[in-house]
Amino acid sequence: MSTFPLTEYLERLSLPPTPLPPPTLETLTTLMLSHMKSIPFENLDVVLRATPEVIPFDKEWIVNKLVKSRRGGYCFEQSTVLIEALVALGFEQVRPILARVRWGKALDQQTGTTHMLVTCVIDGVTYLADVGFAGTNSVAPINLSISDEPQEKPEGIFKVSQREGYSYLEMQDRNVKTDWRPLYCWSPLPVQLPDLEMCNYFSCHYPAARFTSQFFVSKLIDNQRCFILNNTFVRRNMEGDKVEEETIKTRQRLLELIDYFGIELPVNSEGIDRYL
Repeated sequence: MSTFPLTEYLERLSLPPTPLPPPTLETLTTLMLSHMKSIPFENLDVVLRATPEVIPFDKEWIVNKLVKSRRGGYCFEQSTVLIEALVALGFEQVRPILARVRWGKALDQQTGTTHMLVTCVIDGVTYLADVGFAGTNSVAPINLSISDEPQEKPEGIFKVSQREGYSYLEMQDRNVKTDWRPLYCWSPLPVQLPDLEMCNYFSCHYPAARFTSQFFVSKLIDNQRCFILNNTFVRRNMEGDKVEEETIKTRQRLLELIDYFGIELPVNSEGIDRYL
């Protein structure tokens, strides 16, 4: 029996806890959007080292942070919470997926499996649900049973393609409609807990990993994607157009923006401004 605090999760997402929503595509769509509007993507623990030397990949610790506190997390934490919620709601064949990020990478650039996302089955159809890819991404489920067919979503047009033993999630270039840009790719091999533990450890401890070398926050606010990357705040509309950019010059301004994202800093926040 699941011990996941489902009522608290739904309340965290500003969704009614009763009656419980059924395990349908409509529910999954609502959960994804509400999750990304309510639980920010952030790597504060990596930046501050506010936790013990090894950041734990522990369900209870992650749920307490993202659901019961005013905190967020990166993809391994975000997807862990979503998996627990979907299982508690009765979704079928809920599984973790490890992906290789391809967004912004050269064609010949090799990448590790540093991104975690989720799949589940609804009425015999497998859907991809990703609430932890903080940049360009689909805020709605992607149908994985359709290959090479465009799928129109709120943030653009996506498709799933197959090559060299991998499935690729790709997004149509907003300016050159014949171009498709890959976000990430994954293999059909099943993922086990030790795989997740190793990839999570690499992501938050390896010196050259993305989250050990920069401060990053992201959240959907007023149907716009808002970001902090080191010393820059950016707001983009759902079409990807930049509508605001600000250079963060002081610790006080950084703290104001962190509060704007709905994040409550740990008691010891020394070093939060190290990337200004």
